[in-house]
Amino acid sequence: MTTFSLPIGSYTDCMVTPTCGLADEHQIIGFEDLPSNFFLPERINAKLLWTSSGWLEYTFPLPPEYQEIPKELMITFEGCSEAPNFKEDWKSDITIDSEHTIINSKITSSFCVQDLGLDLGAPVTLLIGNKDDAKYIGGFNLFGSKFGDYTLDLEISCIY
Repeated sequence: MTTFSLPIGSYTDCMVTPTCGLADEHQIIGFEDLPSNFFLPERINAKLLWTSSGWLEYTFPLPPEYQEIPKELMITFEGCSEAPNFKEDWKSDITIDSEHTIINSKITSSFCVQDLGLDLGAPVTLLIGNKDDAKYIGGFNLFGSKFGDYTLDLEISCIY
């Protein structure tokens, strides 16, 4: 197994809507509620991201040293629904778009890694966010290594 971390601000594309923002461990990056701030170079230092709807796209390579497609991809991150000023029971349908997903040890579809058609020379794309047709579009927060309950960024594990 090989595991590597991606800073939560290292997304390659995004679509976010106010209320939205980014913060590093000391301060807000740019200004709150300006989606264009999600493209500032300082975003790579983000340790907290929030948006009331939308998505973030991450692109990462498969580790080249194995020269084979992994049997499993494990994605680990800390997130929650977005609620201004915090609300414990705020509903939001947060989607991890990979077709075959296991959440809390429960298989949510029959799609598996082999069905993704991964190519060793091509990057893998992961989308985290709210689908446009979700029942509850309540946004989301992503926590990096300096926020939340766990000291981690977005982690990708490849199991061979």
